[in-house]
Amino acid sequence: MFFNNPTLTDAGRALIIKALAGETITFSKLGLGNGVVPADVTPLTDLVNPCVKFGLTSITTGVGGVSLSGSFDNSSIEEDFVATELGIYAIDPDDGEILYALARPYGEPTTIPAGANSGYGRINLNVVVAVGDAENVTAIISEFIGYATITAFNAHVNNTDNPHQVTKTQIGLGNVPNVSTNNQTPTFTEAERVTEIESGSTLRVLLGQIKRAIRELINHVTAENPHNITPAGILAAKAIHTHLATDITSGTMKVARGGTGKSTWSPSRLLYASSASALSQVELPTDSDDMVLNQTAAGVLSWVYPKASEHGQYIGNNQAGSSHPTTMTFKRTPSLIIVRSSKAASLSSFSYGVIFPWALVGFSVYNPGGSTGGIYVELKVSTSGSGYARKVSWYDTEARPAHQLCTTGEKYFYTAIY
Repeated sequence: MFFNNPTLTDAGRALIIKALAGETITFSKLGLGNGVVPADVTPLTDLVNPCVKFGLTSITTGVGGVSLSGSFDNSSIEEDFVATELGIYAIDPDDGEILYALARPYGEPTTIPAGANSGYGRINLNVVVAVGDAENVTAIISEFIGYATITAFNAHVNNTDNPHQVTKTQIGLGNVPNVSTNNQTPTFTEAERVTEIESGSTLRVLLGQIKRAIRELINHVTAENPHNITPAGILAAKAIHTHLATDITSGTMKVARGGTGKSTWSPSRLLYASSASALSQVELPTDSDDMVLNQTAAGVLSWVYPKASEHGQYIGNNQAGSSHPTTMTFKRTPSLIIVRSSKAASLSSFSYGVIFPWALVGFSVYNPGGSTGGIYVELKVSTSGSGYARKVSWYDTEARPAHQLCTTGEKYFYTAIY
C-alpha cells in the first residue's frame, strides 16, 4: 500500500506556525477512508469518508519532517473498502485533534479486506510528513502492536521467572557449571589499535579489542563536532535565519513579531500604539462629526473641536526697532493677526495694525481720526520657533513704539486667525 506525499491542511499549516512560536506538534493517529478526495484538500477537517482510524507505534524525527508508523488489524472492519485517502492527525493546543495532512494513493489504491471475509490480519503503515522548522515534535504512541499490547509485551519480556519453563538441557547448557559470572575475572591487555574481531580469537584478545574500540568510541562521542558538520552540509537552516513575509499564509502575528496581535478590528476606527508592545483603536467621537482628533505633547489622544482663532491682550513696553521687535507666541503660526490699542478711536493716540505672518508683511495705522487720516507704517515681520512655540515678530524701522504697537503701559487687544 503506497501513498503520495501528504498535503498539509489549513489546520496543519496553522499548527506549524504555532510551533514556530514554541508550541509542540503532537501527532495522535492515522486514518484510512474511501471517499472521493477533492482537488484542494487544504480546507478539510477530516477524511471525506473515514473507514478506520488507528494509533501510532513509532515516530522518527528528521530535518523538516517526521516518519510515523501505525498498525491495525482488520477484525473490526465489517466490509471491504478501497483506501483512497490517508489522514494524519495531530493535537492542536487550542483546537484539539485536527486533520494535519492528507495523502492520496500512489498508483492503484489498495483494497482493505474485512476480517470476516479474509480472516485476521495485521496492516502496518509508514508515512513521512513535513513539520517545517518546528523544534518540539512528539507523538502519542498506541499500545497496540498487532497481537499484544506494549504493556503486556514488556511485562512478558521483563519476566525473569522463566515463563516458558525452559531447562538448561533444552538449550544445550547441560554441561555448563553453575558459576556466577560476577565471580569470573578475565584478564586482558588493551589492543594497540582498533581492529576487526575475528572468529576463533581467544577471549583475552577479544576483550582487548573491545576495550580499544570502546575507548575510541568514547573519544569520538565526547569530541566537539568531530565530522566538522555544517548546516549547509546537511541542508539544515542556520540557528539564526530569516523568512519572507509571503511565507506566512495563516495565523495571527504578534505585535512583537511585526503583526497586529488580532485577526479582527472594529471598522472605521484608527489604530495607534497604546504602549511599546500593543496596538489599540481610537474611540469614535461622541459629540459631533465636526470634531477632530487632537494629540497633546504627552501623547494623549482626544476628540476636540478645531480652533479657528485665538484672542488676548498684552501691555506695551515702549521698546521698538529692529533690536526690540514686538513678539507674540502661538501654538501654531496664524494666517492673520489683528491688533488694536485700548484707547478710544477718537483719540489721537489710538492705533491698530494688521499682520500677515505667512506673507511676512504687515502694517499699522496711528491716529486714524486726525486731520491727515492717520499715519500708515509698513511693519517688518518674521516668524520662528517650532512645535507648540511658534513666534511672530514685527517692528517699525524708525523705532516708534506707537507705530510698532508697544507704547509704554498701553493695553493692546489682539485676535489671531488660523
